[in-house]
Amino acid sequence: MASVADICNLGLGRAENKAQVKTITPPENTTESKLCAKYYPIARDVTLAWSAWGFAKRFDTLTPLSNPIKGWSFRYKAPSLMLQPLGVYISESDIPQPFDYGSHDTDGIVIHTNADLADIEFIKLITDTTKFSPLCVDAMGWLLGSYLAGPLTEGLKLGAALRQKFEELVGPPVTAALLDANASQRRTVESSPGTYVPSSIRARQG
Repeated sequence: MASVADICNLGLGRAENKAQVKTITPPENTTESKLCAKYYPIARDVTLAWSAWGFAKRFDTLTPLSNPIKGWSFRYKAPSLMLQPLGVYISESDIPQPFDYGSHDTDGIVIHTNADLADIEFIKLITDTTKFSPLCVDAMGWLLGSYLAGPLTEGLKLGAALRQKFEELVGPPVTAALLDANASQRRTVESSPGTYVPSSIRARQG
């Protein structure tokens, strides 16, 4: 399994830098280690949030909050360490529900929906690199390399090429898919309920 240092060294290599780091917490007294300490957490979070990685998907019951906003019947507190919501469901149901989410000064990230007693499927922030899939590690290396290329080599073209490699590997961001899916969920619920069963629910039912 890859360590944080392994992923950082992968990114450095792709940024055409031959240096190797042993640790970034705390960073070593090298430019490379300090830059990895700065950019690795960003690359990790973006890579995880970009795609619905199986190892990072979770399913949980939402905690209700008072004072729903106009247009929605219920407001819920998002799960701790949620990077990206994937779907909202009525508890013990396979039917996806329309939802929206945003930030609140007191409650943090909140979920808006018309579903009572709602469950959520979401991508959770994972910091243990031993949980990462090989494909995720590879993708993270490309993205981290794109961040490192500019500061280390002034290689803006190289950075753009590495970012393109990352996007080719993982495809469109899950956020774009969610925008399309969320816009059509109301029609899905009304016309063909139960046609989509999230993997977490299928596993729970099996």
